[in-house]
Amino acid sequence: MRRITLTALLLITPIFAFATTPVINNGTINYTTNQVTISGSGFKPAKKTPTVHFNGAALTVDSFTNSEIVATLPTSTAAGTYILKVTNSAAESVSFDLDFGAGPAGPQGPAGPQGAAGVQGPAGPVGAIGPAGPQGLKGATGAQGVAGPAGPAGSTGPQGIQGPQGAQGFTGQTGPEGPAGPQGPPGEVLSFSVNGILNAHLGTTYGKFSVLTLKNPGTYILSGQIQIYNGDEATASVYCGVLDASQGTQTLAPGAYGSLGPYGTITLPMNGAWTASAANTSIWLECYFSGASVGVEAFGYDAFTAIQVQ
Repeated sequence: MRRITLTALLLITPIFAFATTPVINNGTINYTTNQVTISGSGFKPAKKTPTVHFNGAALTVDSFTNSEIVATLPTSTAAGTYILKVTNSAAESVSFDLDFGAGPAGPQGPAGPQGAAGVQGPAGPVGAIGPAGPQGLKGATGAQGVAGPAGPAGSTGPQGIQGPQGAQGFTGQTGPEGPAGPQGPPGEVLSFSVNGILNAHLGTTYGKFSVLTLKNPGTYILSGQIQIYNGDEATASVYCGVLDASQGTQTLAPGAYGSLGPYGTITLPMNGAWTASAANTSIWLECYFSGASVGVEAFGYDAFTAIQVQ
């Protein structure tokens, strides 16, 4: 990553250090067309097609202007975070993390069809009638036997012995359970915005080190971090927070405080939330220091990110 040192121009134009350097303001993924739309500036300073790489693989650029690129993502992309790199016609590039499928869960897929019913097993055979026995001596009256099937009419003969009952046939097995229905598609990310951290000196009043443009009204999760270095023997105290264009903040907005010893380094987390009441709301990551040190500087190694959740 290129290290850029800014001085007095930081408070006026912190993002546009070079006219040909591409800048990413926000991006939106359309899961129906499998396309990503990248908004920003500096994409075609020489009026030539920019290139877009997704995790190292080149994407097809469907359309582009100096402030917007539409590119097709690879099919069957699994949910996760990928590196997206944009290089303009002046060979200047910018990279950022693209969250694919990181939004709210999609609706449950329809239930799979019910499995077929099991086939009924065949009935067991009927027992055969036993042969007639010889006339025996009259004995005691026995228990009532099970009635056998009616036979053909014939001459009156001696009483025959009741034949055994036929075995019962086997019951058919239950058919197997039908397969589960397919899983529903993943939920879409409503919108996102990501930007880098400027490498510049801190002042004793608020200075701007990154900006995010919240494309839609709604609630956004903010995340990121900023590294601060003290290049002096004197100590310093540092504060960083998120403010809007009128220098106002919100209850859940990120804010962090830390102390720096001589030649010390500190990393301040910038995690929280912001609710935008209007489209294209800009919010700024701003920092200042207090103390006797004269060499407090921010490192431009990190990023500041907003993901819309509702």
